[in-house]
Amino acid sequence: MSVPPTPQTRYSLPPTPHQTRKPGYRCLPEIHASRLAVSGSLRPKLGLLLLLVVVLVSLCFILVPLLSKISFSSPKTRNIPPLPLFSLFEHLSVSSPSTILLSPDLILSSLAMVGSSLSSNCGELTRNSSSVRLAGRIFMERKRKARQSRLSRNCPGVEEEQVDFRTKQGSARVGDWLQESGVTDTLANTDIGHTDTGDSDTDNTVIATVATIKLHLTVPSAPQTTPGHWVSPTGSLLPVKFTVLTGQYKVASLPTYTTVLLDTFRDNLELYLLLPHTKSGQIGHITWDDFNLASFGTTHLEILLPPISLVSHVTLSPSLHSLGHLSPDTTFTQHTSLHLTPMTSSHTNTSQAAAGESHHQSPGSSSSSSTRLVFDHSFVLVVKEVDQDSVILMMRYSSPS
Repeated sequence: MSVPPTPQTRYSLPPTPHQTRKPGYRCLPEIHASRLAVSGSLRPKLGLLLLLVVVLVSLCFILVPLLSKISFSSPKTRNIPPLPLFSLFEHLSVSSPSTILLSPDLILSSLAMVGSSLSSNCGELTRNSSSVRLAGRIFMERKRKARQSRLSRNCPGVEEEQVDFRTKQGSARVGDWLQESGVTDTLANTDIGHTDTGDSDTDNTVIATVATIKLHLTVPSAPQTTPGHWVSPTGSLLPVKFTVLTGQYKVASLPTYTTVLLDTFRDNLELYLLLPHTKSGQIGHITWDDFNLASFGTTHLEILLPPISLVSHVTLSPSLHSLGHLSPDTTFTQHTSLHLTPMTSSHTNTSQAAAGESHHQSPGSSSSSSTRLVFDHSFVLVVKEVDQDSVILMMRYSSPS
């Protein structure tokens, strides 16, 4: 018997007729399929994980558009700007117990023209009409006007005039202009322009403004008078005759004030009355948000107001100097008058015939269905144009006397 030539053929069995030799790659060790499959204990955990991912993705698609439409800013925490020149209004109210009347936008325009640090923009002055007349005049030395020609700007309603305050005619020019503007108060017109500094080289400036507001009611309100008492901050009572206005008005009870809106005036004017909850005589902080009564409905009110026919002459220079808004050699005065004119009896009868008895009820007959609001202590009054963020007049009513 012959010996196989190689050890591989020597120790291997010859293939049978029913057996074929496997190729070389089939000789690799086999791995069972169960070893590659995930363990049975991990399948529930993997399913829960996939379900959690699907839920989170679905929540994101649902909540993101919803949260983007929700505003988290509360109306009481918004940064709402205060009224123009409210710091000056507060300073005058603290320093003087008398009634204060200001025309903020007229003051801002005047200060912008003399290059004050308080305002570089003109105020939004209302167009003069039968109800409103605003005017201002800046009397400047010729040298100073030339020096500030590049700093000042022109504002509607306020004019400049060159004067020589060293002469008698120049010193009296301010009073003459006030008389031309309808100011008949001799005390207000006496020596306003006289500024004797003892130095002929000193430049002086006098700013004079005049604001006249006449509020004419356009609907019948059955104006009547009824006796009552005014409560002073000290608690003393002063006899006063209140004017009774009855009608449908918007009213809002705010944290500090009760605000009433009267928008039935000629020339598109509206009047806001802010009655403090306390009778201490101090005014609280006022912002534009206190005049947003769009979400409040109308209420049938019986409003008792003290006589509103006021004339005020205020020298603003000391307060503006202390606040750092005016140079020491500038004098600023403002003459303001406010008159509330109810409709006459003839107009009332004509309006009632046209509008019907639903617009008019006497205080006695409406006392059971009307809410009475008595302005018997210090309150704030604001006159503005409808849908305009500009204040024509701002007043602190301190006493009817």
